Amino acid sequence: RSEAVLTLLAQYAPTKPLKVRLKQKRPTLTLSQLYDQVDEQSIKAAIERLESLSKQREEILEKRQKLEKKQAEIGPWKVVTYSPKVLQQARYFTVQLGYLPNDQDHSFYQQLQSIDSVSVEEVFSHKDRMGLVAVMPTSRQEEILEEMKDVGFSPLDYPYEDSPEAVYQALEDQRLALHQEEKTLIQTLKDYTKDLTDFQLASEAFYNQSQRQLVE
Repeated sequence: RSEAVLTLLAQYAPTKPLKVRLKQKRPTLTLSQLYDQVDEQSIKAAIERLESLSKQREEILEKRQKLEKKQAEIGPWKVVTYSPKVLQQARYFTVQLGYLPNDQDHSFYQQLQSIDSVSVEEVFSHKDRMGLVAVMPTSRQEEILEEMKDVGFSPLDYPYEDSPEAVYQALEDQRLALHQEEKTLIQTLKDYTKDLTDFQLASEAFYNQSQRQLVE
């Protein structure tokens, strides 16, 4: 465990100039002096704390990656300021967000516009596909959606209650909070590098103890 902690702390220790590193000498200690310098109880507690901090950072990174993935999915839609879920429950008309293949002459888009009783608005356009908002009568929703799918329309699975704009901002707030949490955690890890020599001595002491126990 102490070796793993040394590897962890090495990632956060400031890089010293080569001249300083060359002048540094490891202290020469007898086993008795080594054991006297190592506060085993404090070191073990610090090791547990560092392992916990390392795990917390991994969890933060995992959460942040999931948030950023969601942001990447909702990002192109963030100009939509109303909730599609709410409008889908309207009595006389419904709203459907979705994708359509994009081509140079906009043939897919033109085919979609030619469908009776549906109004289509482009939200964004990328090289291979575009994002659309389609408004249609609730009474003919299933029929019209089938016609739209026939010309390449893919409905967006939108699991949120709020608008894309609000969802994106909420995700961004969470991401910034995680970033600040990670920043504080990293500083705590950096603070521990001031005691790097103590951990190195402890690692040697623990190693020697384990070797003596093997011999005995």
